[in-house]
Amino acid sequence: MSGIAIVGAGMAGAAAASALMAGATKRAEAPTCLGSSSAPCVPSCWILEAGAMASCAPFTVNETEGERGWSSKFPPPGATGRCGRHMWPATDATDGRGEFEMNAVEEIRQYVRSRGLEACCLDFPGSIELAIDEEELELIRSGHGEFWDEEKVTEVLGCRPGSFRGGMFHAGGGKVSPLVLRDALLQDAIDRGARLLSSCVVERIEEKDDRVVLHTCMKTIEVEKVIVCSNAWIPQILSEYESIIRPTCDVVLMTRPLPPAWKFGFTAGDDQWYGMQMQDGRIFLGGASRECECLSLESERNVNEDASRQLRDFMSKFPFLSESDIEAEWTGPPDLPQP
Repeated sequence: MSGIAIVGAGMAGAAAASALMAGATKRAEAPTCLGSSSAPCVPSCWILEAGAMASCAPFTVNETEGERGWSSKFPPPGATGRCGRHMWPATDATDGRGEFEMNAVEEIRQYVRSRGLEACCLDFPGSIELAIDEEELELIRSGHGEFWDEEKVTEVLGCRPGSFRGGMFHAGGGKVSPLVLRDALLQDAIDRGARLLSSCVVERIEEKDDRVVLHTCMKTIEVEKVIVCSNAWIPQILSEYESIIRPTCDVVLMTRPLPPAWKFGFTAGDDQWYGMQMQDGRIFLGGASRECECLSLESERNVNEDASRQLRDFMSKFPFLSESDIEAEWTGPPDLPQP
């Protein structure tokens, strides 16, 4: 028995592993590659990921915008592989949440700079909140930022007249490449001795005396502490969170590379819809959130037809986009607290 197990190798799990290993003064010597002929030993940190990953080879941090996942039909599982890439930090540090967001963004900036990943991982071109109706417009206008009326929104976004009532532009909004950032953090942890098990589903966690026992599809692991970073899958591992975390699924469409349309990202309909254009020209649109009836890795490949149709209806607000432009479509779960 030794150390800590981290369940989930997304952004949160990778960040936790990187921080823990960076602060460790002692760690057990572990083979770099699973199945190594080296003498068996127990690492000080296990990272357990249910999805398939390159667990037997060091990660290579991608240095181009065509990052792993975005160009494939089925991107990596979980929110890190399928999220909207938006980074929308608070601008007011007077409350605890705003201060936390601003500090977190600054830490990410410093880390990305230290790894030389600025060009492919992080950008701050601004973001805009779009209002679909008058009620939402009034709510947006009560906030901070640069107000854009309906005419300017239509002109800048190239949308059909009447699609949006106006918007509030936030100059501090940005984009983050979650897979590039996650891979860099994981590599840091692995370089310091953490061991990654991919395709390793945690089936049950139990406390036994002064230990925590993880029963997985591969093996049983005993550690001193466990950090669960499995996002929407938390209730499947810790049943006491079933009434707190309600898994939902969004649908995302990604186009082929297109001429420049927008440098900034946007949300609309009280964050029900969102979109962004990447540096390689691909545009993605997402939304149509709904509650997941049956959450599994396989369910991420099964796009709900009604949600897909709703997203295509939203896409029709942009006349320069057509069905033939769509290159890929997927779904995936974030997590939301129960109301």
